This record gives sequence, C-alpha cells and structure tokens, in this order.
Amino acid sequence: MPGGPSSSVGGSATYARPEILSGEPADSRLMHRRLVSFPWRLVAAPGYLQRSGAPRTTADLARHVCLRQKLSTGRLAPWPLRNAGEVEPPASLTANIIDPLIEMALAGAGIAALPDFLVREHLASGALVTVLKQETERTGTLSVLWAANRFRTPKVRAFVDFLHEWSRDDIGSPEPRRL
Repeated sequence: MPGGPSSSVGGSATYARPEILSGEPADSRLMHRRLVSFPWRLVAAPGYLQRSGAPRTTADLARHVCLRQKLSTGRLAPWPLRNAGEVEPPASLTANIIDPLIEMALAGAGIAALPDFLVREHLASGALVTVLKQETERTGTLSVLWAANRFRTPKVRAFVDFLHEWSRDDIGSPEPRRL
C-alpha cells in the first residue's frame, strides 16, 4: 500500500486518509470497500519469445527468465497458475513494486505476471503478448481502506464513491476511459 498506515497506536494501524490496497484487507477494524476484481496475465515481449521460445506448459517456465514481485514480507508474490502448488517459477529478476516488472517485460527481459489493467494497452499495441493463457486462473482485487470514524465526512464518502465508480468503469472494463 503506497505510503502505508498513517500512524500506529498500540500496534494497530489507523488510516487518517483512504488508501488503496491490492488484495483483501487483513485488519477488520478498518472500514473497506472492494473496488474491483481483475484478471492477471503472464506476458512477455515478442522479442523475448523469439529469442527464448514461448513456454507451452507451466513446467517450461523453469527454463525461462521469470520477472517476479517480492512482497514487503520478503516472500515472492504468487503467480496466477492453475497448478500453483506444483510449479514454482524461478525468481530470475525481482522487484518490490510492479512498475519495473512492466518495464523489464517491455524491454524483453523475460516473462512477468501482471494485472490485466496495467498491461492492457501494451497487449493491444503488440508490445507485449499473453503466454500460457489457458494456465492462468487467479484474479486480484483492489480495495479502499479508511478509519471507521472517517466515512461520515463528506470528503471521504465522495472520494470512496468516486474510486468505486472509476475503478469499475475503467479497470473493470476492457477499454479504459481517460480522465
């Protein structure tokens, strides 16, 4: 979550402002609203696939450069594979945020697992292509969190409502709209 909790009292995070979270909220004391669910894609640049070949099965990923996200816990973010328990793609290159993974994939450095809404335009332009589409199944969620006593303020309510509408219309649709 960008910026993280605004303050911590007695080990409990309190959010002085709404914040967007990828995934499901863990702290039930915070108010939250699910914004949107989205598919994940395994993607690579055509140049990478020309040099390295396209994987035909998830087992083939062991022979590829896999661009992985490292979470703040130090663990690797799971890839959206149907047989995730059986196959663990190598962590050839890692980043703790998604933006460098997108840039590395575009530069032809390897295969990355990325949210559909972040690579949609690159897929449409042909700069990236989907690989192993039949082997992916996981979806992600975006939620907004805020302190329980803050929703009553008109600014927070308006912001949360705006985020909900925008994310549903923009992230959840195949064609993003421009603000």
